[in-house]
Amino acid sequence: MKSPEDKDEAFRRRNSRDEEEPKDSLLEQRPHILDQLKPDYSWIKFFQNSHPGWEFLQFDSIPWTPLRKNVSSCKVAYISFAGVYAAGQKPFHTSPGPVPDKLRRWRFKTPGDPTFREIRRDIDPADLAISQSQFDPADAGEDINCVFPAERLTELNEENLFGSLCDVHFSFLGNVPDTAWMEGGPAGVIADRLHKEEVDIVFLSPGCILSHQNLALLQRYLEASGLVTVSITLCSDITLQIGTPRSLLLHFPLGNVFGAPLDKMTQARIIQDVFSSLEEFEEPGEIIELPYAWTIHPV
Repeated sequence: MKSPEDKDEAFRRRNSRDEEEPKDSLLEQRPHILDQLKPDYSWIKFFQNSHPGWEFLQFDSIPWTPLRKNVSSCKVAYISFAGVYAAGQKPFHTSPGPVPDKLRRWRFKTPGDPTFREIRRDIDPADLAISQSQFDPADAGEDINCVFPAERLTELNEENLFGSLCDVHFSFLGNVPDTAWMEGGPAGVIADRLHKEEVDIVFLSPGCILSHQNLALLQRYLEASGLVTVSITLCSDITLQIGTPRSLLLHFPLGNVFGAPLDKMTQARIIQDVFSSLEEFEEPGEIIELPYAWTIHPV
């Protein structure tokens, strides 16, 4: 029988690399990521090269709920699409498996995982791990705040950046190519929950490429329900085509939505910029580019 200490150590190891594996930076391991950081990079073409014939969604209109309160008096909820889960929760499914014929035609190897997790806002970061096969999770293994900034949100809540923080964060993997699943289940459940919690603003962040579409679908649904929403995008062409109410662009690698591991200052500044920008949005569909540049060793 394993002791609690042994179980905790095993949980932490699942979120780390083998000690013998060289810990080169993400850019050094995958040089083509430098191209992906360029402003004119086409994430749509990149994704369609692997899934020929598959199309990202496009809508004629974008929902919009005006911000009627000062951010400093708003209650905020956070939703991540990076595949983060807590100790004691079932990891997200990332392995290949049986797929419907229509997805097989587009060369998808998995139907994705449509479930979500609720994570306490005051959780110890050591109790968080990540399920991910679409980007290198090494940096998140070193500092989960790279993709799921629970610590930074708690700190900024204590500094009164916003009025209050929802008791739980919501976490998706977002690797589902079937677009019917979101509105058919999770979106309605989460919208009802957030309205009951009297949330004013919902902040969303992506994980993999495909998660940008599922994030956009959820964001649109929540906005249409009367919630003010704002998201970060790393794949601006996907976000622009689908149409989100408010988004902010960062030219950072997948797996580093909030910057480099242990770079607390940048992580906090990005979140501050997200909320300070809310009053700058004048119409739905706008994407505001944040003034950050990725470097190999940002810290």
